[in-house]
Amino acid sequence: MEDIIEVDWDYEGDDFDYASGTTSLKSSALSYVYENGRRYHGWRQGRYAMPNDEDEQNRMDLQHHVCLLALDGNLHAAPIEDPRRILDLGTGTGIWAIDAADAYPRARVIGTDLSPIQPSLVPPNLHFEVDDIEETWEFADNTFSYIHIRQLTGFIKDWARLYAQALRCLKPGGYFEIQDFVDPFCCDDGSLPKDNILRKWPEYWIQAARAAGYPMPGTSHVEAMEASGFEAVDSKRVKIPCGPWPKDKAAKVLGIYYLQHGIEGGESLSMGMFTRYLGWTKKQVDDFLDEALRELKNPKYHTYGSYLCVWGRKPVVGGR
Repeated sequence: MEDIIEVDWDYEGDDFDYASGTTSLKSSALSYVYENGRRYHGWRQGRYAMPNDEDEQNRMDLQHHVCLLALDGNLHAAPIEDPRRILDLGTGTGIWAIDAADAYPRARVIGTDLSPIQPSLVPPNLHFEVDDIEETWEFADNTFSYIHIRQLTGFIKDWARLYAQALRCLKPGGYFEIQDFVDPFCCDDGSLPKDNILRKWPEYWIQAARAAGYPMPGTSHVEAMEASGFEAVDSKRVKIPCGPWPKDKAAKVLGIYYLQHGIEGGESLSMGMFTRYLGWTKKQVDDFLDEALRELKNPKYHTYGSYLCVWGRKPVVGGR
């Protein structure tokens, strides 16, 4: 007897066409800009100071692996169950959205980004769009079960508006989650000198972000999310060592990958920010990074950062 295919009685119909191309393109989305040897997005030029070339795509995929290790293989910390519509903001290479589409095959997943750099062969329940998340979202009210954003602190000018748009587009009971690396190069044992260049690196980066008009909310996401109308706001912080110095085997592996992420991504993270907003020359950035990366590889320094996840739920009117 043949197996019977079970009907999905909760299916609500699609708001996009799976049979069409996986990426809808803005007219100038493929008009890239080249700067200091790196490639940047052309549509909404200057909006985002990180490159989108192959080296950066490799960094983003490595970052995804670090994030998975930090969360014990989970894609999210929010307590979502059987989501039906998922939105990934600033999807990058689309790797998180692809994994989410595989993990939740009954969900319809949308990933948005300024750059159409996502692959064309993706799960059939995944769709990519070129969009600027700081503009007015075209999604209908009460659309998504879960909205995800990762590693965009320092690139959002109006967090309050982003919270409000997420709240509007979530279904009642749906979750919005922000994931980010914070507080790099912390050190508990005094092994990192106070005047070390690694302490200056994030200071310069924050200075550049603020000069560009991008606030650095950090842990204040908790208070801001509550003030925006989310309920059951919670957070999770995971220490991420930089290098193989921890004794614990899992922490050691995480530290090796996080160190490699810093080595491969140092230029991506710094070149556009420092030249555009601090007025540095390419040579100044190169010289700075040469010294910073040498120090980053020093096994005597027992530094770590934190992976912070903050999530909140859209209230259910008349619900629990």
